[in-house]
Amino acid sequence: MGTLQPLAWQNIGTSDTVLNWILEGVPLHVVDPPHKCNLPNRVTGFRAESFVDQEVTNLLLQDRIQPFSAEQAHCILPLTVVSKKGGKLRLVLDCRHLNQAILCPSFKQEGLDFVSSQIRSGDRLLSTDISSGFYHLRIVPSERKFLCFR
Repeated sequence: MGTLQPLAWQNIGTSDTVLNWILEGVPLHVVDPPHKCNLPNRVTGFRAESFVDQEVTNLLLQDRIQPFSAEQAHCILPLTVVSKKGGKLRLVLDCRHLNQAILCPSFKQEGLDFVSSQIRSGDRLLSTDISSGFYHLRIVPSERKFLCFR
């Protein structure tokens, strides 16, 4: 996984919360741990088995996921596959089982209006592909046991 360079984020005034997420990982804020579970993959995952195998292999090679044993896992959640516009497939970990157990923190994310107000004549603009944006932040190691799959 790429480095997020905390000092660069600190220099632009990133909040302490986000800096901590970059340094330590994002906590899930599990307030009431769910019962241990081992849920089967969804039918769509079986229909696209070769796609699932290839995606999991790629995620392992990119160090975006790590192997867990069944004994280490608290929740084994179902994988599913959805079609995006244009027919491309997307691998999805179905985390609905965790919804009642997690407290979602809120934070303000600047919108396009704010960004537009900050751009001045002569500024340069950079566009980047964030197709793998979900993989930019790690989950704190102690809570990864809730996000397992097979």
